Amino acid sequence: MVQRKKININSTLLKLTYLEKEGLGTWYEYLAKYRLLSKIKDIKSMLVVGLPEEYGLGVDIIPYSLKGVNVTVIDPRKNKLKRFEEIVKNIHANVKTVLCEDLTKIPFKDSEFDIVINTEVIQAYEKSYKKIIKEMERVSKKHMFIFFPNSYCYAHPGISKLNSYKIKDITKIVSFKIVKKGYLDIPPWPAGINLESSNISFKGGSNAESKKINTIDSLHIKIIKSIFLKLVPILVNFEKLYFPPIRQLTAHLGCVYAIKK
Repeated sequence: MVQRKKININSTLLKLTYLEKEGLGTWYEYLAKYRLLSKIKDIKSMLVVGLPEEYGLGVDIIPYSLKGVNVTVIDPRKNKLKRFEEIVKNIHANVKTVLCEDLTKIPFKDSEFDIVINTEVIQAYEKSYKKIIKEMERVSKKHMFIFFPNSYCYAHPGISKLNSYKIKDITKIVSFKIVKKGYLDIPPWPAGINLESSNISFKGGSNAESKKINTIDSLHIKIIKSIFLKLVPILVNFEKLYFPPIRQLTAHLGCVYAIKK
């Protein structure tokens, strides 16, 4: 059994979001994904296939290391891995990083990891994403999660200019048994609410010290941030992976969860 340490997941993910200089929307996304992934029990090893293409560093997987899971991250970009490693060090975690220049050739043996995850990566590999998914299946012992930009939501294809997919684009490639599929990360968070200049007190990680971020915001921005900092942990409890049309149009991410047959 994995020895699991008790951590405050809300404050830990808040600190990680701050350290990578992202905003409230990213914190919400991290909490939503954690709620989904944490339902899988007895995970001893995790492989993260690629860090996000554009926004953030995917630091929401770091808490699993703090809880005793052996986490490995592979990515072809040295600068991205270096930034990720700096955050890992700051929060006293232990995550193995591996430079992998070709994600269609994952350098691990068959069925080596209990769970394999890919978050907002495959859209950057329009010509080879199918091979990446097949490699994920090869190295997974049982579980596989794929998160990708939702093509029905204007925020990704229209604003971010990232490639995006429909759920059926992914499910037709996956040979594992599909357990869940749907949409995640719903609220249209106000743009520009970045945590870097917010007046926030929190504790993150098992050994991290309490920190406070100085503020340079005007009073009304402080009030807005204060409200949303309280709302995020509440609203995320309503996140579920399912298909109502409004979620299809507003959710940033599509998700497919599959297990080996």
